Amino acid sequence: MRKLILLLLLAGRFPPDAQAQNSELGLPFIRNYSPKEYRADIQNWAIVQDDRGVMHFGNNLGVLEYDGVAWRLLRLPNKSYVRSLAKDANGRVYVGGVGDFGYLASDSIHGSAFVSLLPHVPEAERGFADVWGIYATASGVYFRTASHLFRWSEDSRQIKFWKAATSFHGSFEINETLYLRQWEIGLLKLEADSLVLMPGGAQFADERVYVMLPFPGDDQKILVGTRTQGMFIFDGVSFRPFKTAADEFVKANLLYQPGALLQNGSMVLGTLLGGAVILDKEGRLLQKIDMTAGLLDNSVLCVYPDRAGALWLGLGNGIARVETGATLTLYDARRGLSGNVYRIHRHQGILYAAGNVGVFYLDAPTSAFKPVTGIANLSLGFLSAGEQLLAATVDGVYRIQQERAFPVRLSAQKDFESNVLCRSRIDSTRVFVGLFNGLASLRFSQGQWLEEGKLPNLQEEVRTIVSLENGGLWLGTSAQGVLRVTFDYNASEQLFVHSARVQRFGTAHGLPEGGAAVWEVAGTPYFVSPNGVFRFDAQNNRFIADSTFQIVSSLGSVDAFTLRQDNRGRVWVCFGREPAMGTPRPDSSYHWLQAPFVRFADEVIQTIYPENDGVVWFGSAYGAIRYDSRQPPDYAENYTTLIRRVIVGRDSVVYVGGHETQNRQPLAASITYNDNAVRFEFAAPTFAQEERNQYQTFLENFDQAWAPWSAEHVKEYTNLPPGEYRFRVKAKNSHGHESAAAEFAFAVLPPWYRTWWAYAGYALLLGMLIFAADRLQRRRLLRKERARAHLREVELRAESAEALAKAESERKKNIELLSEMGKQITASLDSDIIFHKLYEHVNQLADATIFGVGIYHPEQRQIEYRLALAKGKRYAPYTRDTRNKNQFPVWCIEHRQPVFINDVQQEYQRYIAEFKDPQRILEDGSRPETPQSLIYLPLVSQERVLGIITIQSFQKNAYTPFHLNLMQNLAAYTSIALDNADAYRRLDATLQHLKATQQQLVTQEKLASLGALTAGIAHEIKNPLNFVNNFASLLVELAEELRDELAPEQHALSAEKRAALDEILASVQQNSQKIVEHGKRADSIVRSMLQLSRGKAGEREPADINALLDEALNLTYHGLRARDTSFNIRIEKQYDDAIGKIEVVPQDLQRVFLNLINNGCYAVHQKKLAGAGNFSPTISLQTRLLGDHVEIRIRDNGNGIPPDIREKIFNPFFTTKPTGQGTGLGLSISHDIIVQEHRGEIKVETEEGKFTELVVRLPKNA
Repeated sequence: MRKLILLLLLAGRFPPDAQAQNSELGLPFIRNYSPKEYRADIQNWAIVQDDRGVMHFGNNLGVLEYDGVAWRLLRLPNKSYVRSLAKDANGRVYVGGVGDFGYLASDSIHGSAFVSLLPHVPEAERGFADVWGIYATASGVYFRTASHLFRWSEDSRQIKFWKAATSFHGSFEINETLYLRQWEIGLLKLEADSLVLMPGGAQFADERVYVMLPFPGDDQKILVGTRTQGMFIFDGVSFRPFKTAADEFVKANLLYQPGALLQNGSMVLGTLLGGAVILDKEGRLLQKIDMTAGLLDNSVLCVYPDRAGALWLGLGNGIARVETGATLTLYDARRGLSGNVYRIHRHQGILYAAGNVGVFYLDAPTSAFKPVTGIANLSLGFLSAGEQLLAATVDGVYRIQQERAFPVRLSAQKDFESNVLCRSRIDSTRVFVGLFNGLASLRFSQGQWLEEGKLPNLQEEVRTIVSLENGGLWLGTSAQGVLRVTFDYNASEQLFVHSARVQRFGTAHGLPEGGAAVWEVAGTPYFVSPNGVFRFDAQNNRFIADSTFQIVSSLGSVDAFTLRQDNRGRVWVCFGREPAMGTPRPDSSYHWLQAPFVRFADEVIQTIYPENDGVVWFGSAYGAIRYDSRQPPDYAENYTTLIRRVIVGRDSVVYVGGHETQNRQPLAASITYNDNAVRFEFAAPTFAQEERNQYQTFLENFDQAWAPWSAEHVKEYTNLPPGEYRFRVKAKNSHGHESAAAEFAFAVLPPWYRTWWAYAGYALLLGMLIFAADRLQRRRLLRKERARAHLREVELRAESAEALAKAESERKKNIELLSEMGKQITASLDSDIIFHKLYEHVNQLADATIFGVGIYHPEQRQIEYRLALAKGKRYAPYTRDTRNKNQFPVWCIEHRQPVFINDVQQEYQRYIAEFKDPQRILEDGSRPETPQSLIYLPLVSQERVLGIITIQSFQKNAYTPFHLNLMQNLAAYTSIALDNADAYRRLDATLQHLKATQQQLVTQEKLASLGALTAGIAHEIKNPLNFVNNFASLLVELAEELRDELAPEQHALSAEKRAALDEILASVQQNSQKIVEHGKRADSIVRSMLQLSRGKAGEREPADINALLDEALNLTYHGLRARDTSFNIRIEKQYDDAIGKIEVVPQDLQRVFLNLINNGCYAVHQKKLAGAGNFSPTISLQTRLLGDHVEIRIRDNGNGIPPDIREKIFNPFFTTKPTGQGTGLGLSISHDIIVQEHRGEIKVETEEGKFTELVVRLPKNA
């Protein structure tokens, strides 16, 4: 056992010099994929990326395929493990299973299909097992098993094989040459189709070789990794040992195949027990990747670098993608640094971090942060003052010397809580201290720090300080604007604190309200507020906005604003989130870089600390992030957007993305008009935070422009008109790099009545009709023309007079109608009645083919359409999102102006940038036409927008200004009615609340009175009842003693007297026993009455309903078992873990559960005692979360409850149990606890002879 423990300790240990190589390199960023996510087996043996960028994994269940959006699993025909994968020069992916091998080809149904090469293997050689290695070379594709080596030639469509003399173990391909290790022989290579022993290869006859890689920087050398003998370098002549910092580690943790070279020339070695390590070509340890770094498992079964430079690991439990290299690494709780990091600073070569619980330093030997002793509270700032390092904390100012802190000025009664430290420009011995309540000065003299005092007229919280050349200061505060301080100095530059002059700047000087941070860039102070960046105009004594550094949004508090310049002139900006780096240009502008920081763009960044060597530190809410700007990766990763599936109609798949590298399809898909709903599914195989990938789509001949960027990877089109289309999609990854567009062309066929031959028939028929109509019309016109000429003049005069009279009458009628409508609309206080009254009348005034009323909910950013109709048919209720500005109702609400259009296609741009008919479906499933004319009016009351009203027509030019005026009057009435209805609704809710409160108070008063009365009666009864019970018990005992005393004397009595005496004694004993039984019954009732009269409810507290129910079950069951050993039942439990804890009175609720479970147990036990055949007594307990309620069901399979007594079971003192076995108060008390105390409900569901089920429902948030 001791040896085993020692081995485990050595397994995770590296030599100190190896650790020191990268003492400040933190943890890599790792994305884990669990078996639950990819829905296959836990073990993954091989990885390869195809030419499209799609990742493939050899899993125990088959080949896993991942495109950045979805996982697909392809099972092999024999359902075997997949041990190996490889890709040839043409992009074909080869697969090695158990007893089978082949390749993946495109499939029109599933996208990929496995094509087996087993038929090409001679039948006598098909008895092989696992295919552990596949190697695609110019001479063919090799498949290595323990017994055979096969080579597949695509040109000849034949397989050549070599059989192992003993057994093959380990195979590798380097520079088109195949290497194999054979047990008892050694390391071989394939030359001229013959397996030849390598020079010195015999030393590996009994030694496992798991790694062979081209040596970085020298193509003539090969790195060889063994299980127990360490690493070797083969130079073409011999093998020489190659010592590395990881030798002991890989021996102890079992080196495993295949190893890999990264783009930067470093080497990756995987192990079965300790994760993976990365070495440079000198054998120095660069990084260790294991469970402490974030892996799901330490068993690394394969390693694979993808084309973006990331490292994929196939694990014994899952898959991991590791961002290797030193560009971005992390220090968090795993490296000793947890919580917020407010400041980072390097002093005399040691890196320090200030956080919530003190100051930490980076310990180089362990590459972990350790606490500085002496500080254990919130720390906010550092300052290097010569050889000394000062720290600002809420406990005062400390001097830090390596790993210890010593107080300089402690905060007594919060008088020196420190935020920031700043050194004076004219006196290097003076340090200004920004406090929670002012500004103080410290000066170093004669080996000690002396306090010069606090400014008496400054009480603001100082967060940032910039020292000026004249000795003055700019101060940034947390909430009170900006301060400028000037001092008087004597000849010896002694500071006169009490004569300091403070100028306060705020909104009157051009600053926004609130606080601001002050930072200095290139000698100029900049002032950063939540509303932007400002500079100070000394001539006008005002602050002016400056857009130089407004590259990121102000998303945090003033405390987290950072604007720092490094020694290379670069500016680092972060105003809470979205950090950026600006490189100066010759024109004084900046080139901004944000791509490296996208990974933590959503995190709150408290500070940025650039170092002189190009390393930059970011302090975040969960630790520190290290960025090496000397090694910026190429974020312009070339990738292709893939169209994965095209579905027509409901489920007709017309295209599935296969293994072709181009997604450009010919015009091959033809869609019938009746099935012209098309769904496109697409993905982008770029895996750096793939969940942040975005997509943009465009359908040629339909869309006006490219759609906005979206995370949606599905696009649907419905009701496309006949024509030819080309769907295009492109992606943008998390670094903002766009892909080329993928395309899919298709055509929607016209319906039969719009084909060319149908149009030809229409034309012929139309011509015949026109000819016949023309002949008839000519004859009629000749007869009527003369008579019409005589009447025309008279008719014109009559029509003119009639038109004037009609117009006047119509105007009067409309005014009267409007007045009547207004009365009817405002007479109702129900919004639904208002809407229907409005709809009944609006058609009398204008064409309202489509009518709708929407209620505006500003807090939800929605317009709710409670009533919307088209041609008298209702739309299903729906809402509009007001964040989408391309909507007429949204424009109407925001501008509080009507929308008046008589030709939508020609006039919509007056209001919105883009018009698209939402194509909403009516309740009967039909879809209305697109409106051509429309009016939208806002419903406004007391400067508050209540909603909108709209009428729409399928005809152009359907409305006039007269209609608009009428609708505006109706909108005014509607606004008044809605406002009244809202006021009435709020008044009614208040009234109902008051009624409920009153009822509750009355009930509580009655219960209190009843409780007091019950308690008094019970106490009065209990004392005499005790006497009755005690003397009855004594009488039973005395009768028995009398019988015993008379026994010796019975021979002296006659038989007749002895019989009479025995009868009297028996009668006394029976009657006394009856008194005892009924006395106990009465005592039980009195105790229940006292319990009921307790009055005051217990305190509510969060409780686990499932736990209470389980505890009550255990108490009841074991209590009954203790009283009757024959009691035994079957228990069924079904608890809903989603319920969590709810606010209840636990002790009272447990009494309910005890009563209900006890009744159920009694029922099933009595049924069992009655001898009910093969009856199995069963109690079932179930809990469920039903929205805002919790339901508890307690069911027994006893005899049920007869219908005639079901209504009585909750009445006090009602019981069906025999005398002395029940008080009749259990269910009554339970009913009061549930209904009155917890505002819930309790009911019974039963079927006589079969079951009884008590159902309790409690509000989740009572």
